[in-house]
Amino acid sequence: MKRKLVGILVCMLLISTFLTAAGKMDVKQMPKTASMTLDDDVPVWITEYSWTYAGGLSIDDDGIMLNIDFNEAYFGVVDDSGDSYTLAFGGDVEGEFSVADPSVSLVSDSISGNIYVTKSTLGFSQINIQMSGTMTLLGIPFPVQGTVDITITYDPDFAAVEFPLAVGNSWATPTIDVSIDVEITALGDLINQNFNFEVTAGGGSAVCVGQEIVVAGTETYTAYNISYGAMITYYAPSVGNFVKILPAEETIDFNLEMIATSYPSSDNPLKPETPSGPSIGNIGVTHSFTTKAIDPNGDQIKYCWDWDGDLVPDEWTGFYDSDIEITTSHVWTEQGDYEIRVKARDGSGLEGIWSDPLPITLPRNRAINTPFLNFLQNFLQQYPILYQILQRLLQL
Repeated sequence: MKRKLVGILVCMLLISTFLTAAGKMDVKQMPKTASMTLDDDVPVWITEYSWTYAGGLSIDDDGIMLNIDFNEAYFGVVDDSGDSYTLAFGGDVEGEFSVADPSVSLVSDSISGNIYVTKSTLGFSQINIQMSGTMTLLGIPFPVQGTVDITITYDPDFAAVEFPLAVGNSWATPTIDVSIDVEITALGDLINQNFNFEVTAGGGSAVCVGQEIVVAGTETYTAYNISYGAMITYYAPSVGNFVKILPAEETIDFNLEMIATSYPSSDNPLKPETPSGPSIGNIGVTHSFTTKAIDPNGDQIKYCWDWDGDLVPDEWTGFYDSDIEITTSHVWTEQGDYEIRVKARDGSGLEGIWSDPLPITLPRNRAINTPFLNFLQNFLQQYPILYQILQRLLQL
């Protein structure tokens, strides 16, 4: 059972790498013709590129169930330092996971993580995924809040596409050793279970079948049809990424299509103004921030706020007219130092880049809460006359 579970997880996570694999190709200057090919040179990524997808993943086989809804799954380059790039993913992603042996079930309201890509080879070296939500596990008769952390390490790095790409080209996907570490945590640190699996994956084949006109989201693209066995993907040079993925097989129903991108074009909304608002705040208090952006075509735009500084969307507004100042409020529940950013998206799914950040500091609450003070407060509440006398004495 465990080995079959690992195989399905590996399949799912290898598929997920295709979502950003094509972003490593520099295609901004490629003509949209039937003879187009990709650049042999290793391109340079920048932190302004992102792609957002909608779709779902469903697995139900032999005691294993996994359902994920990608309502707005965001993939963006957040760092290009050292020897690797870091891509963050998150956004509006929900899911359910359960396995019969050992008995674990998780209803997740938050799925996020990072993908690490080696600069020299543009192969994927590691993926980190965190699922958090309501969990039942290991015979506990009541649900608890918990997390499942999954770390997948590839050796050697995994590259989904062989370059240059052209119609009729085929290639073998590499055979790789995959290490999967799973950590289940609940009730703070009272429940902590760790699992490690070592498997071999890959070794299949891929072929560039042809070119087609593909509709994804609200847009139409000229795309390469690339087949990875039963899974069909469509890569559109105009956005530098895959725009659609179709199901692979009956027991693994996986579909995805791009609904938005910040890949550069002359029609993207411009970079918003740096948010204006307080730089020091308080936990549990509503704070308001203003900004505005311009759409070059005069289209209405909506705004995406990043409240915690991880360069992943946290909150979307409704649509507003271009070049109109808007105000959005937020409440923080934990003390710390944050960076607030905002970006704009038009009705066609074209996004601008993130604004410059506004730093904000939320200091620790100074309230004193001790057992003695709690006892004193409860005691005075039982004797209101004594409480009034004490108040008058303190005012003298």
